Amino acid sequence: MENQILHSDTLPFVGSPNDRIAFVPGGGFFMEEEIWKDIPGFEGIYRASNLGRIMSVSRIKYVNTPKKPKLSENIILKQCITSKARYLAVLLWKNDKGHSKRVHILIAKTFIPNPLNKPEVNHKDLNKFNNRVDNLEWMTRSENIKHSFDAGARELTREKARERMRIIGKYGYLKKI
Repeated sequence: MENQILHSDTLPFVGSPNDRIAFVPGGGFFMEEEIWKDIPGFEGIYRASNLGRIMSVSRIKYVNTPKKPKLSENIILKQCITSKARYLAVLLWKNDKGHSKRVHILIAKTFIPNPLNKPEVNHKDLNKFNNRVDNLEWMTRSENIKHSFDAGARELTREKARERMRIIGKYGYLKKI
């Protein structure tokens, strides 16, 4: 049997779209290649994957008092859901300080160039839990809002529009009440 190059987009996938595991003709499984890169600002400490995962890099840590060296292993971090916005987040440690970071922003900063310096990361499929590189893109706030309306995630009724206009007319800007 000849060696064949298998492309992930031509194989029948099983499970959820995020699993990216497929049956290979003739038996066996194929899992899409996972590429890891250092996260900007956390180089040598944490890495992000093109499949939306975050890993703590194997290194020597100093723990307890007096500080004793301990070798840590590569560990895939557990992701939690933020309470307000409902995005996936991880806690990254640097210089004894914890930093709560949204996963989609870490993935975008690591893999997707942002030459126009756009401030927001959009999920193309509107699924906030799908943090794969091919599902993320940089956008402005207005582009992001327009995308959510166009995709049907938001609906502006006449009643909501009138209420917003009333608030804008009263305060000169949209004020949260």
